[in-house]
Amino acid sequence: MARKKTPSAKPHPVEWALGVASSLLVVILIAIVGYEAATNSGSPPDFVVSRLAPTDATPKGQVRFKITNIADTTAAAVLVRGEWRRPDGITETAETTLDYVPANSSGEGALIFSADPAAGDLSVRAAGYADP
Repeated sequence: MARKKTPSAKPHPVEWALGVASSLLVVILIAIVGYEAATNSGSPPDFVVSRLAPTDATPKGQVRFKITNIADTTAAAVLVRGEWRRPDGITETAETTLDYVPANSSGEGALIFSADPAAGDLSVRAAGYADP
């Protein structure tokens, strides 16, 4: 009876190349995560809110805004509040909640008032957030 040849026990060069590339990728990912952990300040979210210029398509009473989280910490359920002191002295408030504002990132939204807040004094600010 003839003996069958068994496959070689030596790995193919492609297997070596893929093994080395995979190991290198794992080492790089561990280094990135370690660097992020070492340099993250852990400071609370810090928001900058700015009003966006209205466009022709912006409905009356709507105020668009951009919120930027300039910290290294993510925030969830970010409450943005706008207060409009109308010329007649009455203060109207509008609020919206952004689900998520990542660290060093921005989001946009709109507040809706009963009339165009061009007249009077309008302030828009971040009023609260939750830790995710």
